[in-house]
Amino acid sequence: PEDDVPLIMICPGTGLSPCRSLVQERHRRPGSASRGFRDMMFLGFRNHEKDFLFGEEWGAYSEWLDVHVAFSRDATSNATPYVQHKLEEHGRAVGELVLKGARIYVCGRAHPMPAQVFDALVKCLCTQDGFTEEGATQHLLKMQRSSTYINDTWG
Repeated sequence: PEDDVPLIMICPGTGLSPCRSLVQERHRRPGSASRGFRDMMFLGFRNHEKDFLFGEEWGAYSEWLDVHVAFSRDATSNATPYVQHKLEEHGRAVGELVLKGARIYVCGRAHPMPAQVFDALVKCLCTQDGFTEEGATQHLLKMQRSSTYINDTWG
């Protein structure tokens, strides 16, 4: 996407590969830190010590990219943190970015993650004034039809 289009990338596990390419390309472009918004990336792994893929790399983009990571097997509470939980934690910021015209990329395992992410995004949009659950659902479905919300999932 063009530099003036915000990105929201949700990529658990090896789903981060396509999104990593987008991040690296955007980082090479001049002015990535001065666009008036911050892109968001939600990563999910089982364990910080064993499989935090490219963990040392994400800090290099901190001027313009907010990275939120869920480690499902490192959880210390009864609630297991997955990417959809991280989306909900940052719901207002996610909703605001969607309304600024963000492109949404969901990459990873096909079941059940994409449906859970969709439901979390509905909740994020409902944090914005005037959005009901039905209105948020219709907005996201419209984004999918116009290819501004893309599921690149497999398995």
